[in-house]
Amino acid sequence: MAWLISSRKSKDEAENEYAHLGLTDNPFPIEAIVNRNSDDPRVNGSIFAPEIRQNVIFDFESRLLGRNNPAERYRLGYLWSQGDQALGRGVGKTAMLNYLQQQLNHNWGVNYFQSNFPACALYVHPEPGMNKLEYVAVLAMQELVMQQVLDSALANLRYQTIIENWSVEQAEVVRTLKSEEGQYLLDATWLNQHGFDMTDLNDGVTDLLVRAEVEESFAQAIAREGLLDYLKGMRRDHQLTFRPPPRDTLLYRKANHLFFTQSLRTLKAAGYQGAYLFIDDLENVIDRMGRREREAFAKELGYILLRGDYEAGTSRFLTIVLTTHAAAAQRLSEAWSLAGLQASLPMSLDAPNSILLPVLNMVESRAVIRCHLENYRLNKLEGSLHPFTLEAAELLIQHSNYHPREFLAKAHFILEQARPVTELSEIDTDFVVMCLEDTARMKAELNENIDVSLL
Repeated sequence: MAWLISSRKSKDEAENEYAHLGLTDNPFPIEAIVNRNSDDPRVNGSIFAPEIRQNVIFDFESRLLGRNNPAERYRLGYLWSQGDQALGRGVGKTAMLNYLQQQLNHNWGVNYFQSNFPACALYVHPEPGMNKLEYVAVLAMQELVMQQVLDSALANLRYQTIIENWSVEQAEVVRTLKSEEGQYLLDATWLNQHGFDMTDLNDGVTDLLVRAEVEESFAQAIAREGLLDYLKGMRRDHQLTFRPPPRDTLLYRKANHLFFTQSLRTLKAAGYQGAYLFIDDLENVIDRMGRREREAFAKELGYILLRGDYEAGTSRFLTIVLTTHAAAAQRLSEAWSLAGLQASLPMSLDAPNSILLPVLNMVESRAVIRCHLENYRLNKLEGSLHPFTLEAAELLIQHSNYHPREFLAKAHFILEQARPVTELSEIDTDFVVMCLEDTARMKAELNENIDVSLL
């Protein structure tokens, strides 16, 4: 096994290879595609400067989130990125949604709304081919767990149960907990040490939820912190991955009811007053649909939000925000009309419940690059684009048609070309031109090597 030992880098080899550029690492993502599950801040969307999209964020918050008046917010809203399926991707809408979700979920809306409106935001990104609302519902229930929304809900439910059913002395133990100590209500060891029997406590939470018209089996899953196991138990393979096994329909026949009614009633019973569901890249849901399928999708969504007996329809608890590019909105608008939704939930770029995310200008594009650089600097340089000169950065942006995904990925490539050139401390326009010519040549060579007979 000596080869394992020899593969280790020496201390000298592990030194910072970007130090001559004033950086600790390459600040830019290699592909500039947001993956919220990554730990890398360049990839997971955590590098975000809200001032770049200040006007859009203000409109989104006031119209779709109802920041000043959440009780009167729309039930359905739209965030459209300017452009078609190619140009409309990678312009920053996912990063913006990630930022808004973090802002809202911090203290579950207490700070965000500056009022008594506990709320949470859920984000789902359907994979291509997830052409049913039921798939979105399953993703949303997984997000309830991943975002620790159910942890917060369960702590509140246990608090209510103890206050209602336990002795005055034991009730006082939890009544005096500070907000940052609420996690103790999720700690079985702490609860047992203070005389709370877990079986009795779980039964009490179940009873509380059943009184709130939550189905007993679902209530038991929540009380025992087992929602995902409960959902997996409805599939033969006991997984929640896409695609489901053929003809394995139990979970998906019940999914809309479980999320749009049972989950929402659980949150309401726990003290939440609102929830937001961001459905990103809607084109993944509708692109493979025919005209009739899009109409059926629109009717089902309208029934859940407006006409049916789902909790999402009988209360104003849930707001859904659909995000995609403007071209997809045009394909869905006909289905919206046929489903009778245009009057109540209008889908058009000029509707009051629609927000358009425009293409960046030069000032905003420079700010995106600067934001990434500032997270990886050796020394603080306020407002600087170093190691890029201003002219070099602007050339890169113009060459990328102001498209964030494109100029961030090209910036990564340019930094990699500059990394081994240790005598280089600044990247000027000549170096950018040379790198861009290299990428153009590589693309041309790649195209020449493709055997069109195989396509």
